[in-house]
Amino acid sequence: MDDVKIISSEDDIKVLADVNRFAIMDILATYEALSTNEIAEKTGLTYSKVSYNLKKLEEAGFIKIVDTRVKFGILEKYYSLAAKEFKIVPVKEANGHYSNLLDEIILKSITKEYLKSNQFKDEDDMKDKRNNIYLGNVYLTDEEYAQVRDKINEYFNELLGPYRQRTSEEQKPYTISNIFFIRG
Repeated sequence: MDDVKIISSEDDIKVLADVNRFAIMDILATYEALSTNEIAEKTGLTYSKVSYNLKKLEEAGFIKIVDTRVKFGILEKYYSLAAKEFKIVPVKEANGHYSNLLDEIILKSITKEYLKSNQFKDEDDMKDKRNNIYLGNVYLTDEEYAQVRDKINEYFNELLGPYRQRTSEEQKPYTISNIFFIRG
């Protein structure tokens, strides 16, 4: 597995700018390797949708086949991410603007998962939830923004590095998002 895959072409962004493919990538980030059936079960997508989107993701180099097993006489493929980390470099479109399509997909996916995690059965269930949102404004120069952004990214990598791989079945996947942008 590569350490980092740079996402910098319009074709790469088009492959990832699909909510189903993003959901597949997200679930593969949680588990070491999954079959098509397991991905369908965990994402709620149909087998045919998963199969189609796995092919697109594999062709683009985002995922890879890491194992094959024969089950009931059928060859079952197991997939994992092709890199530990994916870095998105904005793509300049023909009109001179930078694409934000992938940003929209990521934010929609995070929002969907967050809202799903906030569905409570009763008051006791609500107490067990561990969701946290911090939202606030800061006022920075461009230089200060760059320094703070870099420090936050360094801190995230240092703090979360040991937890990027699942080491026991007791561990649950948590999404941690860092969204830092200039207000329009």
